[in-house]
Amino acid sequence: MAQIMRSDNSLLLDLLSWSRPFPIKRKLLIGELGLYPFEEVKNLKERGWLKKSGYSESYICFECSESCVQRVSKLEDGTLFIHCDLDGQVAKFIQPSDLQTWEFSFDAFLKDFKDALAVDSVTEINPNEISIGYYKACQLYLLEGSPLILSANKKGIIRVTDCITVTDQGIKFNTAKISHLVTQVTGIEESSFDRDLRLYKRYTDLIKQRMRKGDSQKIIAEEEGLTVSRIRQILSRAEKCLEIQKILGLANR
Repeated sequence: MAQIMRSDNSLLLDLLSWSRPFPIKRKLLIGELGLYPFEEVKNLKERGWLKKSGYSESYICFECSESCVQRVSKLEDGTLFIHCDLDGQVAKFIQPSDLQTWEFSFDAFLKDFKDALAVDSVTEINPNEISIGYYKACQLYLLEGSPLILSANKKGIIRVTDCITVTDQGIKFNTAKISHLVTQVTGIEESSFDRDLRLYKRYTDLIKQRMRKGDSQKIIAEEEGLTVSRIRQILSRAEKCLEIQKILGLANR
């Protein structure tokens, strides 16, 4: 049976569909991952959002008229096989690597999401919501949904997957969409000074992760929907403001 490939970001959509209980726990067989775009799977693994999680006792067979899940058996010499009732095949031999399972790491996802927003407050987990902290003086929550919902002050909402894109170049966050959501809810535009400091914090966080300056600036530009040269101007201005604050003894007050 031919495998039906899923569209881009489809794995992320499936992984970020949250129904209680929390946290999201999703395990996928290696065969299931094969249904999704290769680059998306690769980037989620590299980012640590997908982690190895032991071996399965069942195997997905795609060779029948319809895919089926069969229990794995073992010969005395350790050879693994399944017996597929649907296609009448006596035995299909499989490799241990075919049984590798992968688990979605919600902690890794949440850390990257908060880092992209420069939110460093403590995460609070409640039965119906997850409070992830303040962004531009607005409380952000993750709410149950398919996919997961991001709420600002429990008023405006946006799908989390609308803020994240997985491409062949990696995972990208669109913080401009979240900024727009917050502005709609609060009616308050972020001052240029506050924005400069927020982006500078994001920049220094990326540098701490041993990312090159140019790459860090490019990431922020993509997140904010601005040019790299504009981001450089903002970072330069923020650095000077922080230097003045330090001279005047105003920093961290």
